Amino acid sequence: MGLSASMYAGTSGLRVHGEDMSVIGNNISNISTIGFKASRSYFEDTLSQTISVANGVGQVGRGVAMGAVMGDFSQGSLETTNEATDLAIGGNGFFVVVPPGEETNYYTRAGSFRFDKDGYLVDPHGYRLQGWAIQSDDTSEVVSTTETSAPSATVKIVGVPTDIKLENFQSPPQATSRVDLIVNLDSRAVDRSVEDGDPPTTTPFDGTPFTAMFDAYDAKAEGFAPGGASLHNCMVPHGPDTEAFEKASTAPLVPHKLDNTLAFMFESRYRFVPTSYALTQAPRDEDYAECWAGLKDRFTGEGSR
Repeated sequence: MGLSASMYAGTSGLRVHGEDMSVIGNNISNISTIGFKASRSYFEDTLSQTISVANGVGQVGRGVAMGAVMGDFSQGSLETTNEATDLAIGGNGFFVVVPPGEETNYYTRAGSFRFDKDGYLVDPHGYRLQGWAIQSDDTSEVVSTTETSAPSATVKIVGVPTDIKLENFQSPPQATSRVDLIVNLDSRAVDRSVEDGDPPTTTPFDGTPFTAMFDAYDAKAEGFAPGGASLHNCMVPHGPDTEAFEKASTAPLVPHKLDNTLAFMFESRYRFVPTSYALTQAPRDEDYAECWAGLKDRFTGEGSR
């Protein structure tokens, strides 16, 4: 082994370690690249040279070479984004994308997808993401396809992978059926529970106590008007009027749909003190108590007293 051979062995180490630094630098530079998988260099020694030694023959290495650069496909961390079409794969697998007008499949772990102007789900290069059609939940609907359906854990896929495209980006309108409200009174608001004016500085239904929020409230057979309300002290008897009670007692035990019935009931354990102005006004509902006249006792079972 001459001097030039020994120099070659040393320079081979410098060369392959330089290539390894390139691999490491590439890993670092792509630290923020979506779906990027790091690589690792694997070294191997070159063919050794046989030389004569005192006890026979021996082998002397002739340097080092780059054996392989292999990717690390271990599971990466998932990140939260503001886009509903950003996807990630947990575990093994790839996204399949196809350039428009071609039949060549490309595979990627990068899940940055957006809908283009034609409704196709595409990656930043414009390649269309591939996917299966989903069989409708309506079992009475016949799916027109010559392919067999392949069941999965939660859905049934139909046909072969094809371009993912949305024909309509709007969901069909649906009427609101229920609204839940959790509200608090503003502690900084002006106390309107007491009116010192005589008459008050505000007119009825326009900014004073309870009736400021609503147009009407009553306890008649037709029930509350939409938006109406009732106000009770919890120690004062109150409840459905005679006609409403009779209808409810004899109604068949089947579901009933009620429309236009949004109303409110307020109860309090505190005393209700009318304003001086209210005490001087004529009653708004002189026959209020008559709605309970003739109310029958239908609770005749044991313990109903």
